[in-house]
Amino acid sequence: MNITLIAGYYPPEQCADTRLNKDLALSLSEMGHNVTVVVPFPSRNVPFKETEKYCENNCEIVSDNLKVIRVGSYSGYNESLVRRGIGFMLKSIELYETAKKIPTDIYLVISTPPFLGYVAALLAKHSKVIYKLQDIFPDSLMHVKNYSEKHLLVSILRVLEKWVYRNVSLIVTMSEDMKKTVTKRGVSGDRVAIIRDWIDEDACYPVLRENNILFNEFKLDQRRFYVCYAGNIGLLQNVLTMVYAAKIVEREYPDIQFVVIGNGVCKAELERVIGTEGVNNFHVYPMQPEKILAHIYSLGDVGIVTVKPDVTKIALPSKTWAVLAAGRPAICELDKTSELGALVEKEQCGYTIAPGDAEAMAKHITYLYQNQDIASRMGQNGRAFILRHLTKQQATKKYEKILEQYYCAEGERIDV
Repeated sequence: MNITLIAGYYPPEQCADTRLNKDLALSLSEMGHNVTVVVPFPSRNVPFKETEKYCENNCEIVSDNLKVIRVGSYSGYNESLVRRGIGFMLKSIELYETAKKIPTDIYLVISTPPFLGYVAALLAKHSKVIYKLQDIFPDSLMHVKNYSEKHLLVSILRVLEKWVYRNVSLIVTMSEDMKKTVTKRGVSGDRVAIIRDWIDEDACYPVLRENNILFNEFKLDQRRFYVCYAGNIGLLQNVLTMVYAAKIVEREYPDIQFVVIGNGVCKAELERVIGTEGVNNFHVYPMQPEKILAHIYSLGDVGIVTVKPDVTKIALPSKTWAVLAAGRPAICELDKTSELGALVEKEQCGYTIAPGDAEAMAKHITYLYQNQDIASRMGQNGRAFILRHLTKQQATKKYEKILEQYYCAEGERIDV
């Protein structure tokens, strides 16, 4: 097949989506398909000097059947939500204009940022479109801005959302919770497939503490017990719960230390609250290079996954898989009735707590500190779950199956 993959983020940018997009493009090309990736020039967590080469040569030939075309202009990553939205709206126009000219049997469009949904609907005039829904828009905007359904902008975006769903060939969600949300919007269940995001098990694996380069980099005492969150410090995350949990355990358990590794629009607020609360067992470090992913997620004895209430209905925090792949127990701060919450409990690889429940977080952390053999066993369970169900090869083969079936005969029921 001739596959065109359209995405908002791609290496050398650093975020969870870039890893997945690159894995998908590489795997499909290694399966023998001709893959063209169309993405904007890199800007997120990438200095301008590193991106100059892409501005000078916007077409990267990776292999005989994989190339990456970058469009737009380099404008840097803006922390303002409004400015970022306007900038990506303009980039989305260029993504569409470029993609429609590429000879394509089937388009694979990644939904983030959300303007790419409109690109997907427009490209449906040219060929079949598989729409990979990373998060559901405008619901994500409503969470960020606290807009209600009655807000004029939300009303307009709801109309556009239905237009996107109506025009694409198939929608791929990451969970049963997300599928339920989409089908409630009127989409037939047989037009929605579920493929969980994955983790490259060879890139993210348990690293022994004495071999972890970040302990020297951050000057951390290897004898202490670490609770770690790594990733975006954004508006959908609930990282402040960690601060209040740290304050609860600080006096009685000084060996327990909290670490956040990442960047995002809420990082300044996080650091302000740490100072206001007078918490001394909390450390914040910047985003680290993708190439040391295993070291990042192996840093903690416990990994934290955190999102605000109801976010699991519209998205899935894929960093959960990185925590488990690194052989660490996960404390997941999310809806306890969610599919992900139930999975973590069922597989005995961590605990689920309600959003904002700092006392429950502190309770589980101190229990794992006092029972490190149980923490180790939970970590082993998590790694085993990843190897059984969520490897890169397993997930990307499911995408190939969907693409081939829609390429051959659109409308067949997809069972993945």
